[in-house]
Amino acid sequence: MADTVFLITLLSLPCLRNTNNVLKSLASVGVAQGEHVRLVINRYMNQSEITVKEAEESIQSKIFWSIPNDYKTTMSAITAESRSTRFHPRRTSPRILKRWLILSSEENGS
Repeated sequence: MADTVFLITLLSLPCLRNTNNVLKSLASVGVAQGEHVRLVINRYMNQSEITVKEAEESIQSKIFWSIPNDYKTTMSAITAESRSTRFHPRRTSPRILKRWLILSSEENGS
């Protein structure tokens, strides 16, 4: 079994409802939320109708990380022949993902 599971969701009511159901299912088989499950918001926007705080209250769990909605960079990476050369280092998404990976590996003792 994995040491840590990253559950990816969006700040929308249907997604948060599904996230809550998944968390309940994991808890029913003995997977502790805080220890082994980390919640990640994908396509995060500052002006979202639902705030991170509201989402945390709704699912009764802390959000571990947020990945910003960076459509231009994402589409560039998907359509590029060489994905690694098309990720612009000054864009937000690559920096956020790199920090997430570093933090996650440090937490797991890698």
